[in-house]
Amino acid sequence: MSTETLDRSVAPAVRPPADIKLAPEHVETLANGIAFHVVNIGTQPISRLVVARDGGALDAEHPWQKRLMSEAMRENTASMDGEQIADIVDYNGARLTGNVHEHFTKLELLSLNHRLPALLPVVRDIILEARFNERSLAVVAGKAAANRAIQLSKVSYMASNAARRMVTGPGHPSAIVAMPDDFTSTTPDDVTALYDEMLGARMHVFLGGAFDSATVDAVRGFLEELPYADRGLMHVEPYTPLAPGRTHVDMPQARQAAVSMMMPAIGRDNP
Repeated sequence: MSTETLDRSVAPAVRPPADIKLAPEHVETLANGIAFHVVNIGTQPISRLVVARDGGALDAEHPWQKRLMSEAMRENTASMDGEQIADIVDYNGARLTGNVHEHFTKLELLSLNHRLPALLPVVRDIILEARFNERSLAVVAGKAAANRAIQLSKVSYMASNAARRMVTGPGHPSAIVAMPDDFTSTTPDDVTALYDEMLGARMHVFLGGAFDSATVDAVRGFLEELPYADRGLMHVEPYTPLAPGRTHVDMPQARQAAVSMMMPAIGRDNP
């Protein structure tokens, strides 16, 4: 074992990144405007299908409602309820998840290749014919509210929120912190309006895994039947950072302390 002691007063040498090679990707734009990305690499007959649509949490007036919409849209459609959807997914040994990023809403399906054709109709129904009712939304909102209540009791979470407000500006969408009541007071009409707005939004679909041409053709055929996807929903609001400084969040009941530090970096438009 080396006994050499590092001199931490001297910065380490800066080295360029190593040669990074990504898996080859084939991209085609379908007649309905959908960008279809195919990455065929691997050894097992498993595929991951990701449907990413324009418009995320920061593109909604109330970001928490977009997150609830993403969860609830997998609970009920015009032809199936949540139990039926879960039965089909489980029977085919697949996993279906959804989440919302800052500017994209994603639906993700992981399945065996030979099971994929049986699952594509479920994906279609969720994309085009999701329905929202009081019962299913209440379950999703209740879980979200409980999780947020736990987060609000953590010093690390509150410290990060305070730092974020300083960097983005207090009026920026990413500085909004929803309270538990915000989740539970969201109505089916609220999330239905967001869902309807997303219909026809710009769409990027990614198919990755190890598969043959029949799998690619099945997904392509499925995508070609979807409505035209050309609506842009992304609205990037620039940050308006406060002057450098320090803020303090008092949490009398906490038995710990947390520090969150942020520093300026290049923006999203920097080449």
